[in-house]
Amino acid sequence: TSLDNTIDFVFAQLHHPHKSEQWTPGNTSFTGDVISLLENFTTSSGKPTIHFYGHTHGYSRGQSKDHTHLMVNVATSGGYIDYWGEWPQEDYEEYSISQDEWGYVFLEVKAGSDPQFTLKRLSIGDDFISKKNSLEDIVTIRLYNNPPNTPTGIFPLYLDTINSSSMILIADNFSDQDGDLHGSSQWQISNDCNDFTSLIFDNWKQYENWYLDINTQENDNLRDEVISSLDGSSNYCWRVRYRDRSLAWSEWSTPIPFVTDNSIVNNKLIKIIDILGREVNKESNTILFYIYNDGTVEKKIIIE
Repeated sequence: TSLDNTIDFVFAQLHHPHKSEQWTPGNTSFTGDVISLLENFTTSSGKPTIHFYGHTHGYSRGQSKDHTHLMVNVATSGGYIDYWGEWPQEDYEEYSISQDEWGYVFLEVKAGSDPQFTLKRLSIGDDFISKKNSLEDIVTIRLYNNPPNTPTGIFPLYLDTINSSSMILIADNFSDQDGDLHGSSQWQISNDCNDFTSLIFDNWKQYENWYLDINTQENDNLRDEVISSLDGSSNYCWRVRYRDRSLAWSEWSTPIPFVTDNSIVNNKLIKIIDILGREVNKESNTILFYIYNDGTVEKKIIIE
């Protein structure tokens, strides 16, 4: 299958979930083994995969963090709905959306020179609200998908000293040559800029997270991350990477070392302007001015 040029994607179907947000007693480890096989196949072959499942009576769609693999609960078309609050439930980081509604999944596959598929979730509502094939979720995955541009860290910068009890990481704007939208960000902090195997902080945030009928990611632009778990008077290093909604990751940003000192008070960064006073998010190889809420202005240079 890996070497067969007539096969662009692999779709698998099995009944039981590995991680069910709406009914955790239905979780099974053997489905996790199947997912691992599909993830490894995807990484080695470059061909995206999906596993469709059911058992839990509700819709869910997630994606593996490090592989172009979708996990989709296609239920339920007519069975009893597993409503929120009725069973043991859990919000898993892989999942972007779960809904306690009747509905079905429609998959459209395109072959040719630019193979891709589009998955849609259409809902007909529940016992309380009626819907008529309402489009609730959509994702398009392409075989040939260019990754986003590598992000650049803009705060803190090289050897900045900040208070660890109220700090924030900031990176530049998302950019993708295919025109894809920002799908997720992963932020990491280590003690060593040359070694990110033992992490002090590691957080993966997706552009949406519909759980209990609430999008907990609604106001997250994925370009900043609040940190409150670092020690004072310590040396750290941070980096970030961006993912598009077709599941391609950028390279990691250049690691940036910084220092914590809890005796200082962090000023809130209001905006960044260039030498002409124009507000910018990032401008490489030029002088920038960081303006804080107490009126402080710092001159910085970002070099790529």
